[in-house]
Amino acid sequence: MSQNKNNDACKLDSYLDNIYDDFNTQNINNLNKNNNLNNYLALLFQIQKQLQAQLQRQEQEQRQLQAQLQAQLQVQAQLQAQLQTQLQAQLQAQLQAQLQAQLQLQSQGQETTDTDTTTNSQPININITVTNGLTSTESETETTAAGAAAGSAAGAANENQTALASTAGNDNVTVPVNVDDITI
Repeated sequence: MSQNKNNDACKLDSYLDNIYDDFNTQNINNLNKNNNLNNYLALLFQIQKQLQAQLQRQEQEQRQLQAQLQAQLQVQAQLQAQLQTQLQAQLQAQLQAQLQAQLQLQSQGQETTDTDTTTNSQPININITVTNGLTSTESETETTAAGAAAGSAAGAANENQTALASTAGNDNVTVPVNVDDITI
């Protein structure tokens, strides 16, 4: 019987050894799993930190880009305002020059005529051309001594003729004419 007991004891020892080995193996596996899990968690934590740092860098870059965009928009608005002012000034200068040229052309083609007429058998016609191209004409006729005196007085009263100049505004050019001083 002692041999049976020994066999049973050996079986029990073998069984206990197997349980102990399984327990140790499971503990080692669990430890390895825990280590793997801890390593995995540490890796995830490290990745999370890297992603947060990258996100902060991207947010900072985005703020910088927005500031640059605002500055560029401001410069663009200033340049556009300057360009618009310059274009308006150029257009105004061109229009003013064209208007002055047209007024000059129109005034050069005009003639002014002043005619004094009294009856006389010998008409006197005086044509005066002014440097700006305007023409002033005065005619006077006299018939009798009394008429001559009246005509002379009328001629003396109208001896200064005025013609419009070609410049802008109503600048006047005065052309003196004394009819009595003219000999034929």
